[in-house]
Amino acid sequence: TEIIDCLLDNEFLIYFSMPMTDADNQANKKISEFYERLFNQGRSINGLPTPIVDPRTIDLESEQGLPLRIREVNEDQTVHRDLNWYIPQATHIVAYYPPNTDISLGVSHEVIRGYESGKSVYVVCPERKRMSPFMRKSNRIFQDEEEFFDFFKQEMKAKMDFFKRGNINQWDS
Repeated sequence: TEIIDCLLDNEFLIYFSMPMTDADNQANKKISEFYERLFNQGRSINGLPTPIVDPRTIDLESEQGLPLRIREVNEDQTVHRDLNWYIPQATHIVAYYPPNTDISLGVSHEVIRGYESGKSVYVVCPERKRMSPFMRKSNRIFQDEEEFFDFFKQEMKAKMDFFKRGNINQWDS
């Protein structure tokens, strides 16, 4: 209900992108820690959690026990849902790669789709020495989580004010 309260007052919404398919337990732990920190950052700005679409909480079941055709349909629906429903609704895309994880095709597609549709896109890739030129299809890349959170706190303050519902001057900026 807190997220809905925040969205009633403000159109600011983050789509949280992360590698899911090949993430091991350690990577999933880092993803959850990053998410919690991002989720709670809004509290220091307006007393409400940061509104975030987290695809992990809405993932369709595609486990091996299901018939192949059902798994394929579920996986196709997941791609369609993320690229065509959630990213268009978001104002920001935050993509997080935990240390020692491979580049994800899904994250890459989400980042590029967000960037090419005019979203504010930030990629956080700690400890990555080389970056693909496709990763530059973002507004900014961070190799340090602390640097990202320092930057993004100010970004959130400015953008939450900009996307405040009823702000008749929001398009003049």
